[in-house]
Amino acid sequence: MIAHAGGWWIVQWSILWLAFPVSWRQSYPSLDGVGHDSPAAQAAIEVAEFLDFGCPECARFAAEVLPTLTAEFVSPGRVRWKTIPYVSGAFPHSREAAVAAECAGEQGAFPAMHDRLFAGQREWSRGRRPDSVLIGYAAAMALDTAGFAACFRGPEARARVRLHDKLAREYRVRGTPTFYLNRTRRIEGALPLAPFRELLQTATGNDAARSPSRR
Repeated sequence: MIAHAGGWWIVQWSILWLAFPVSWRQSYPSLDGVGHDSPAAQAAIEVAEFLDFGCPECARFAAEVLPTLTAEFVSPGRVRWKTIPYVSGAFPHSREAAVAAECAGEQGAFPAMHDRLFAGQREWSRGRRPDSVLIGYAAAMALDTAGFAACFRGPEARARVRLHDKLAREYRVRGTPTFYLNRTRRIEGALPLAPFRELLQTATGNDAARSPSRR
């Protein structure tokens, strides 16, 4: 226990800084029309997530944290979630995976491919022919595989991924995943559920007790 009031505040701010590594004042370029948006288009709060499909921490966040945040904030329309797959250069075949996600998105299946890529991360990232694995995912998801393959081998989806790469540099993304709250606050790394939930509760102005579900 710290008796001195000033010391107490220093400790509290240190805890907050560790929990929320955020850039508070910088404004970033518009992301309108970029990436993949949740249906809550009218929500006042936006979280933009820059991710690399080869990143293990991104996969863990997608499996352990994102489903609850989606249930509590995104599905009820309290938060817009924008996903921007880019290529950090740190993981094998992640460009092919990002292109696969873009091509699935053309058929309205980005969320399903997002989950499949993270679930099969070891499979496609370690093989010599990731394209055959990724086209196999499209077939298993009952997509138009001929259209998917044409997209995968064509220039448009790859150009979108390169645009995401450029935006990641402009946003000074230094690791994955990185999140931006309303394009002014940067959150670096895969925060656990509790601090991310608290951050969004504060942003949306709702008390924790009002969340639809808790665990």
